[in-house]
Amino acid sequence: MPAHSGVAAKLLRIPLVIHEQNAVAGTTNKLLSKVATLKLQAFDGALPNALSVGNPIRNDMLQQQVRVARENAARPLRLLVVGGSLGAKAINDVMPQVLANWSFSQRLDVWHQTGVRNFDEVKALYQNANVEARVEPYLDNMDQAYYWADIVLCRAGAMTVSELAVAGLPSILIPYPFAIDDHQTENARYLEKVGGAYLLPQPQLTCEKILSLLSEFVENEEALIKMGEQAKAVAHPNATQDVVAHCLRLIK
Repeated sequence: MPAHSGVAAKLLRIPLVIHEQNAVAGTTNKLLSKVATLKLQAFDGALPNALSVGNPIRNDMLQQQVRVARENAARPLRLLVVGGSLGAKAINDVMPQVLANWSFSQRLDVWHQTGVRNFDEVKALYQNANVEARVEPYLDNMDQAYYWADIVLCRAGAMTVSELAVAGLPSILIPYPFAIDDHQTENARYLEKVGGAYLLPQPQLTCEKILSLLSEFVENEEALIKMGEQAKAVAHPNATQDVVAHCLRLIK
């Protein structure tokens, strides 16, 4: 919401509700929080005296089926790599190396969303490394991708973190280092502090580090399950209904 719209609502005595989706509030919401009738936030501590309701997410995420757990590592470890619509070069560059250097007894299956502009380059990197991965420029059905995955490696945007929590998916979160106020790092900490994710700063993103983190799950299904449960414990699956309910109360 533009700041002037919020100020106008206050002057006209129209109830003003703001919602902050990130763990660090943006400039507009910081300003409007001083005049808002009700302040809502996705993550604790983003705004003073705000109610934590989570981020509203799509219905297909909420209707996702329970994933089939690996039984005694009987099937490969499934890693979903998501770079976002624009891709993430640091992630794209390292993943073919990870697969090429995978030396564990259990196979690693990689489904890698590269971003449209990076698709050809990343596909070539996998081919040059002589390894196979499912490489796609864009994912139309994230709920299906989450259902497939055992663990996700991705950025830490607000909606991504919220979706991972609702899906109960363990993750390795690599915050975009140039985000305003470094808000992606704070988003990632929401899951990291409860044991639902690993927070890996981009300067520490190496093939060796990813291999080390993934090795903890190769023959340790319990650790994978526990990490997913920890993420799900802080989810807000009813965020949409809660936001609507708060708004309706103000207009009755």
